[in-house]
Amino acid sequence: MHDHIIQELVERFSGTSITRKDILRELFQNQELRDKFVNEIRRSTVIGQLTNETLQQLGNTDSCKILAIGDVVYFGELKENWGKFMSDALKNIDV
Repeated sequence: MHDHIIQELVERFSGTSITRKDILRELFQNQELRDKFVNEIRRSTVIGQLTNETLQQLGNTDSCKILAIGDVVYFGELKENWGKFMSDALKNIDV
């Protein structure tokens, strides 16, 4: 889906000492991704995947692990239940 972005990064950074941080910075500044994924959680998930694919093609094993919930919208009672569930779940995350 975003092979052209990966290919552009690979061509641009091939043969350099690019780091995971550099690729993440490039992708978070990418206007195409910002326009397509307005939700920052969703965009972060996509960027994590693109970073890993780019690093893999560059022969770098320094992978990026991103956990994201995604785009979720609930209303009424479901919103309360979801809020409680997320609050409880976030308490158990070991960063």
